[in-house]
Amino acid sequence: MTLEQLKAQREALQAARFNGVLTVKAGDKTVTYKSNVEIRA
Repeated sequence: MTLEQLKAQREALQAARFNGVLTVKAGDKTVTYKSNVEIRA
């Protein structure tokens, strides 16, 4: 995977996270974030 591809995936994950999405799937990989309340705790 190229650096540009990694940057694009990172930006997509950040955008989803900042819009309140907790689980994101990209290809065969899945990322689940904690909620803001869980992070603060």
